[in-house]
Amino acid sequence: MTLKLRYIFIILLILTVSLFSQSDDRLEIVATDSTDMRQISTPDGPLIELINNVHLRQEKTEMFCEHVRWWKDKGELIIETDVRIYDEGKELFADFVYYYLDDKIYKAKGNVILKDSVRQINAEQIQ
Repeated sequence: MTLKLRYIFIILLILTVSLFSQSDDRLEIVATDSTDMRQISTPDGPLIELINNVHLRQEKTEMFCEHVRWWKDKGELIIETDVRIYDEGKELFADFVYYYLDDKIYKAKGNVILKDSVRQINAEQIQ
């Protein structure tokens, strides 16, 4: 795929996914190396899957990882592999994060590091 086609695809992907967002706090796909967005029907509703260098944004929260599964109707994401989340002075690093869009709640597991300007917490799991 040529570089120009890749950029066009990424722009279309971003526009398509942002249209599916259900709240005013839209989840935006900023970038991904995924050459195709997989959308799969599941018992829990439509699932969008993104792989490789994924960058998401919701308001001031920036999320980076290698693999995302997003159940649009439920407003739930599973963010996996090299997860880095930056949110107004806080940083969260983990192997695996459940994220609930509407409530903006994170449940992080595996090699979790939570930092702010004063302290750092290391744990196997944080909610």
